[in-house]
Amino acid sequence: MLKSFDNYRHFAVLLVRAALGAIFIAHGGQKLFGWWGGPGIQGTIGFVGHFGLPFPTVLGWALMLAEFGGGIALVLGIMTRLFALGIAVDMAVAIVKVHWTQGFFLGATDGTGHPHAIGLEYPLFLLIVALSFFLGGAGRYSIDGGFAVERK
Repeated sequence: MLKSFDNYRHFAVLLVRAALGAIFIAHGGQKLFGWWGGPGIQGTIGFVGHFGLPFPTVLGWALMLAEFGGGIALVLGIMTRLFALGIAVDMAVAIVKVHWTQGFFLGATDGTGHPHAIGLEYPLFLLIVALSFFLGGAGRYSIDGGFAVERK
């Protein structure tokens, strides 16, 4: 019975790729346009500078474009490996500079049960998913895959 689900494996790759892309469109939109209460361009550049990264303007723009543009590219499945690598690097830097000291769990608490920090659980997962697309490509249902019939 489970063998009949093999026909859907390409659709499964599309779902995960589109979900990852949508997450990064949203996060990039916060940083680039200030959507959903995000910091906007100047806030993002300031945030990058706050963590002591060199060239905060250049790296801030790279961050915003990697997230927003990379998210769009992932949804479409175009230049997937390149943008997935960019997102993976983004998440690796976020883990080291922001989340590492906050513990592992997404909703870490301050001891009173109130959330106070975001641990590395979520960015680590996003990093691993992005690396999966860097290594495995966009899949059949993508511009990269040319919506082609499976090749052996």
